[in-house]
Amino acid sequence: MAEVVLENLCKRFGGVAAVDGVDLRVADGELLVVVGPSGCGKTTTLRMIAGLDEPASGEISIGGRSVRRLAPKDRHVAMVFQHFALYPHLDVYRNLAFGLKLRRVPRAEIEVRVREAARRLGIESLLQRRPAELSGGQRQRVALGRAIVRDPQVFLFDEPLSNLDARWRESLRADLVELQRQLGTTTIHVTHDQVEAMLIGQRIAVMDAGRIQQVGPPLDVYHAPANRFVAEFIGSPPMNFLTGRVQIVEGRPTIVCPPLHLKLPRQYLPPLQSWSGRELTLGIRPENVRTNGAAGADWESLPAEVLLCQPLGAETILRLRCGPHQLTARVPADRRHRPGDVLPVFLDLAKSHLFDPDSGRNVG
Repeated sequence: MAEVVLENLCKRFGGVAAVDGVDLRVADGELLVVVGPSGCGKTTTLRMIAGLDEPASGEISIGGRSVRRLAPKDRHVAMVFQHFALYPHLDVYRNLAFGLKLRRVPRAEIEVRVREAARRLGIESLLQRRPAELSGGQRQRVALGRAIVRDPQVFLFDEPLSNLDARWRESLRADLVELQRQLGTTTIHVTHDQVEAMLIGQRIAVMDAGRIQQVGPPLDVYHAPANRFVAEFIGSPPMNFLTGRVQIVEGRPTIVCPPLHLKLPRQYLPPLQSWSGRELTLGIRPENVRTNGAAGADWESLPAEVLLCQPLGAETILRLRCGPHQLTARVPADRRHRPGDVLPVFLDLAKSHLFDPDSGRNVG
C-alpha cells in the first residue's frame, strides 16, 4: 500500500496533448475514481502510472519513490483492463497463478494466494473452468483475481465494468468497493460513467481535455462544481443552463433571459455586484425544478409546457419548454403529467449555480 503522486504529468501524441500538466495525489489506501468523457486522457494517465506509456515530462512517485524510469514489473502495481484478457486455453486456477509462476513464487504460496483470491471473489467453484465457460461477470472477477494475487501496492482499474450488462455491473460495483475496503490497497479506478464514479469513489477527479478540472468527495463535487464542464458532466440528467444579463433590481440580482426574469436570493448579491449589465449563465439541477406548487421565498414560478415524459419507476423525468428555453425536471412518479400539459414549474434558485459564460468558472 502506498501514496501515489503525479506532478505536472504530460503526454503528447503527435501535436495533441493527451495529458496536459496533471497534478494529483492519491492517499495511501484510498479509492480514487478518475472520470471524464472519452478522449479526456484518463486511460493514458493510468497507463503512465503503470509504465505502459512513457510521459513526455513530469514525475510519478509511488510510496515515496520515483517510478518514472522503472519497468512496469518493478512498480508494484496491478492493472485490470476493460477487456478481460484471459488466457483461453488455461482454466481459472492457472489464469490466476500464471503471473506468480513467472515470478518464481513457490508453489505452496501460489496455492494459498489463488485460493484466497478465489474465496474473496466468490469464484472458488469455477477454478477448473476455462474462460469460454464463464459469464462476463465471472470473467471480470477472474481478471480482478489475477491482480489481487500479486498483492500489489496499487490497483489500477481501467473501466473494468464497462463491458458488463447492467445487472452484473451493479453487482460488481458493490463487490469492488467492499473488496477495496477489505484489502485497503490504494486504488485508482478510471471510468467514463459519472454514476459509477459517484457510487464507488471516496474521492473523484473529473478530467477533460487532458487536465484535472476538480478533485473532491463525490457530493462536494456535485453540490459545488468548479466550472460549467464539471456541473454538466456530473449529474444525471445533466444540469439545466440559462444564459442572460445581470441586473440589480431593488437590491436583488436578477438574470434576464427574455421572457424570463429570474430573481436570485440576496446571498448572491456580493459576488454579482460587479456583473451588472454583463452576461452570466445560471445552472440549476433537475431535482430543483419542481411541479408541486410548494414555493418558498427563493423560488421562481414559471409557466411551462410538457414536451416529454420519461417514467423511471420511482421518479419521472420531464422535458419542459418555458418560452424559447427548455428545462429538465426530476419529479415524483405520482405526478401524472402528459406531453402538451401546460403547468407552473418552480425553480429553487437558492440552489442554483452561476458560471462565467466565457471561462466557464463558477462565480456564485
